[in-house]
Amino acid sequence: MSVRLKEIMFDAEPIGLADEFAAVSQEILAELETEEGSSAGSAIYFGMPLSIEEIAEIKAEVLKSEASESGFVLTVKVLELDARLKSIAEKELTASGGAGEEKSGGPMWARGLRQMNGAYAILVNSPAGVLTAEQLARITEVAKANAGIVKLTHAQRVVVLTSAENIESAEKALAATGLRVGVLHHGIRNIRACCGALCKWAKKLDAIPAAIELDKKIFGKGTHFDIKIAISDCVRNCSESYCADIGTIGGDGDYKIVIGGRGAQIPFRAINFASGIKPELLTDAVEKILDWYAANASTGERLWKTIERVGTPLVESKDFSAITSALAGISDGVDEESRTKSHFARLAGAAAVRRELGFSL
Repeated sequence: MSVRLKEIMFDAEPIGLADEFAAVSQEILAELETEEGSSAGSAIYFGMPLSIEEIAEIKAEVLKSEASESGFVLTVKVLELDARLKSIAEKELTASGGAGEEKSGGPMWARGLRQMNGAYAILVNSPAGVLTAEQLARITEVAKANAGIVKLTHAQRVVVLTSAENIESAEKALAATGLRVGVLHHGIRNIRACCGALCKWAKKLDAIPAAIELDKKIFGKGTHFDIKIAISDCVRNCSESYCADIGTIGGDGDYKIVIGGRGAQIPFRAINFASGIKPELLTDAVEKILDWYAANASTGERLWKTIERVGTPLVESKDFSAITSALAGISDGVDEESRTKSHFARLAGAAAVRRELGFSL
């Protein structure tokens, strides 16, 4: 299946973006939407924007040129790619979603994220923030061969910095010890967990194997937008479950599930959704919520927003003026009436979803 690239300008001579070209390792066809046509058999050069915010220069042979409503559509066979960006460009040219996107229905992976200092970041997935000694040693090797440092994130992941030409080799080196590139957008993010049974407050629970088991079932699953999951084994909430899309708060041998939380500039506290969930049933419960989200959300809609949309018709007739007037003058500059309505809509929406899925508090 060929990739279709839009608004492409091409030339019969190299356009100067690539210092060196390398032959493709497989047959790649592409369709180019252009303003001008070309004859079959001609060699052309054009630039393709990549997801890492670089432009790869491509040499191709024109197989067919057809007029369209906005100009022409050229069917081309890719011959050579910018050698520095070859592996990334090949991946994106052969993805069914097109250049700069992952395959349809899948997540956007956290590879080759261009940083302000010119480096490129790879976010390493590590469910529950657990890494083996061998994996730590491999991360050290990759770091030494590149920027020399790594960054730990709030989501219990490791950020490895590299150069554009070393992204592919760094990924292969990490994969050799079982390390995977994590999800950036439109999928399940790294699953956070507290210290679990290592901590005296985790009564009859263990967040670490729970997070790892959940990761095995749902890693790489595409979603309408980002899904953040956090497991906390007690009310101290060390994993900040109330700021996650789906979180847990542990009790004496079972979990309470909370949903629809958000950090960001205007944080939302996740809503109590279900209680009495035994550890062995936690994965099934989370998958049930994810299935509901997949069936009801719009593309680009976070879980809290879907819940709010479902609950909005249930609270539209309510009068919140007494609440919002009491908050006047003490807010942080946010429209308190809108925020209050949003909160009650999320409460009503969560209650509706709870009934639909058969959970109880």
